Amino acid sequence: MYAGSGGCLVYDLDTVLPFPFTLKKYAAQTFRCDLILLPQYHRQFRVIDAKIYLEKFASDRSHMLAEGQFIAKPPDYACIRTTESCNNIEEFISIDAAVGYGEVLNLPQFTKRFSNR
Repeated sequence: MYAGSGGCLVYDLDTVLPFPFTLKKYAAQTFRCDLILLPQYHRQFRVIDAKIYLEKFASDRSHMLAEGQFIAKPPDYACIRTTESCNNIEEFISIDAAVGYGEVLNLPQFTKRFSNR
């Protein structure tokens, strides 16, 4: 997602929607209202500043293993490491607000925050 002068734009390479697409239009066409879901299934988003993500994120690809074997062919490039960690992916994907980097937002908070930029 990119926040420019025209608002937040979404670059989703896994969608059939055109891109870049405004967050407001993207959210309206990709997310259903959480009211139809049980509370434990309400959408949560971890929002992390790009600078922090690039400086702190590390993955040794262990999440790609099942019984010691890769589920799919791993990328050809080296694992992502930092001076602090070789694997902290759980801190980036957890929706526990007390864990990791950034801030955890629910769907209304997320769309409100970024639709107004």
